[in-house]
Amino acid sequence: MEVRGGGLPHGYTAIMMHFHWGGDSLCHPGSEHTVDSVRYPMEIHLVTLKEGLTMEQANTDPERIAVFGFFIDVTGDQWHVESWRTLTSYLLNITEKGSSVDIVQPLSISDLLGSVDLTKFYRYQGSLTTPTCDEVVVWTVFEEPIKLRRDLVERFPKTLKYRNIYRPVQRLNGRPVYASPGVSVSPLGRVSSGQTSSRGALSPSLLLLLLLGWG
Repeated sequence: MEVRGGGLPHGYTAIMMHFHWGGDSLCHPGSEHTVDSVRYPMEIHLVTLKEGLTMEQANTDPERIAVFGFFIDVTGDQWHVESWRTLTSYLLNITEKGSSVDIVQPLSISDLLGSVDLTKFYRYQGSLTTPTCDEVVVWTVFEEPIKLRRDLVERFPKTLKYRNIYRPVQRLNGRPVYASPGVSVSPLGRVSSGQTSSRGALSPSLLLLLLLGWG
């Protein structure tokens, strides 16, 4: 999968997708970002690498990696059940640290994202949320969450036995946070993240559209 456009400084190629979550109960949410002080039960990170580079190259390049964050929320509706039921069914084979399983059924990232509006997002320059936490990430966090049934969301902590898999919210330290047109949080609202936390400067005219090429 390749990602480009939407104000990104370069083209990027996807290298992994991973998840962050809280405890068994949804009272202990585990998203790494918050918007207007709201934290969601889970967050997906789609990690992409600047075209022409490897992870070992350009360690000091502040735009080496682009990460796209998607919130996961709980709903009573039957949204995206089939693709997520397929994905989470493989969790039953991940029984201990270091376990792995081959996914043999086709899975589409477009199906997993469902109806998320890819034109409404926040953008800031930050760091990886796992060691070594290098400041080499262009972050894009989408405002609209993916909505899943409670039982699918709770499969992650209950089946995998891992809990609170997220980095605590950090201070902004002067970083501006920008917004594409149409996001609901005003420039005076609070935007914080797994890297940054306090008031951010939002510019509703900075970005127009994020183009994702699924292929």
